[in-house]
Amino acid sequence: MVDNGEEYKLHNFQGKTFEYGWSRDMTKMARLRGVNDDILLDAFVMFPPDEESPLCKAPSPEISCEST
Repeated sequence: MVDNGEEYKLHNFQGKTFEYGWSRDMTKMARLRGVNDDILLDAFVMFPPDEESPLCKAPSPEISCEST
């Protein structure tokens, strides 16, 4: 199963149904580092930074800041 940052919903995998996901769309925060051949070790979804973070002072369209 792949967690690619989609909102919470039902996912079908190999004939079974699973419920998982994020409280909002986080697909823009999904990353492949490109440093490991094993995708389980290479891929991740970044948690959004707090709006007070330096990353949010000069926001990039790729960063979705969390409001407090």
